[in-house]
Order: sequence, then C-alpha cells, then structure tokens
Amino acid sequence: MPTALRWIALAMPLTHAVDATRHAANGATAGITLVTDFVTVTGLLLALLIGGASLRRKTS
Repeated sequence: MPTALRWIALAMPLTHAVDATRHAANGATAGITLVTDFVTVTGLLLALLIGGASLRRKTS
C-alpha cells in the first residue's frame, strides 16, 4: 500500500477495529498490537460520544 494511503488508513477507526478482530480471531494473546488497536478504537468512540453529547439541540 502506498505510504500516503497507509497514513490515511491508520487514521480511520475501522482499520484498528478490523485489526483487533483479526488478531483476536487468530488466537493472539493480549500483545501490544491488540492493546493498541483496542485503545485506539475506544478513544475514538469516547471522542465521538463526548462530541455528540456536547452538541446543543435547537428547539423552537
């Protein structure tokens, strides 16, 4: 994969979710890659939840 596309892929949470699922399905133990993927996906989900909670609804 070209370098530019690799950087874009690493910024997307689905890449980390797929990698974590693949490692878990292959019977990998809790290694650094599995932990890194889990922390990345969890952090991005928390950021989305906090961002969504901070939006104000406009009611009339």
